[in-house]
Amino acid sequence: MPTEIKIWEVTTGGSLNPVPNTQISLEEQLETWIEQDISIISSDYMVIGRQVTTDFGGVIDLLCLDSTGDIVVVELKRGKTAICSSRLTV
Repeated sequence: MPTEIKIWEVTTGGSLNPVPNTQISLEEQLETWIEQDISIISSDYMVIGRQVTTDFGGVIDLLCLDSTGDIVVVELKRGKTAICSSRLTV
């Protein structure tokens, strides 16, 4: 399983140039993209909160509902597993 992602830019001349790694928050950018278009994960989800603080002192990246009303917690992590979602039936 790959543990590194590389990105290349296609120039106007048609050659590939590697895009240098940056120190921007990839997790935050990914969170923004998913919040703006939740269908990246599932067309069945609706985002109802971002960076939601729990009663236990934790923070949920994205809090969603599915079409049946179940709560879906989406956690984004850098590394091998980029997206983790858990469905909670209340």
